[in-house]
Amino acid sequence: MINTPFFGSAVRLLAAAAVAAGTFGLGACSSPNNDSVAIEGNYPIVFAKRNSEALGSPTDAIEFEAGGDLMMMNLASPSAGMENLTAVYTQGEGDVAEPEISYDGKRLLFSMRGPDDNSFHIFEMDLGTRALRRVIADDAVADEGDDLGAH
Repeated sequence: MINTPFFGSAVRLLAAAAVAAGTFGLGACSSPNNDSVAIEGNYPIVFAKRNSEALGSPTDAIEFEAGGDLMMMNLASPSAGMENLTAVYTQGEGDVAEPEISYDGKRLLFSMRGPDDNSFHIFEMDLGTRALRRVIADDAVADEGDDLGAH
């Protein structure tokens, strides 16, 4: 299993951050020789950790592959602690995809399939309380299709 924040939506998030940083000139950065970049501040990073078998082609639809979870690094640092946000639901046998953070950074939408689910469903998590809510509560309605693309 690959355990890096460089897959799926995390790649888009990092790419967007890089573009934004370049666009706004990285005002919080400094370097005496202008040969390195440092971003000040402590910001958590949320990403989908997925089994490498689930990666496939980036143009293919997302396939279920047990062993995926939503992870959060508490600081944007390689030495930061990591928290599994979905372990209670997936029990190591589920899968997650496409995390999207709210504009205020308080809520997270993502697709998740638990070990007993027939398909992916869209979930919302309150990051302050870690409360988890399935957006479409009715099983019959939710199972009519794979709920991917939470944004």
